[in-house]
Amino acid sequence: MKTPIYTTRFRREFARMLRRGKDGAKFKAVAARLLAAEPLEPKHEDHPLKGSFLGWRDCHIEPDWVLVDRRTSAEVIFGRTGTHSDLF
Repeated sequence: MKTPIYTTRFRREFARMLRRGKDGAKFKAVAARLLAAEPLEPKHEDHPLKGSFLGWRDCHIEPDWVLVDRRTSAEVIFGRTGTHSDLF
């Protein structure tokens, strides 16, 4: 099992998503798979990012709820979360 690291920005954005009525259990399910190094389901559209987010990955918790993370062999860094318009 990998170690989770939550950035301050992620914590703030995650709290905002919960205030918007998003289901935290959906995030926990995706995070559990990432921490266990299991592949995500195709519906999560996991893919690497380019440009200023080079080295980070993007997956969809819901169609317009995005998680941006960085994965190493020992940890998963949860960097950002929000809607597409929030992040990009």
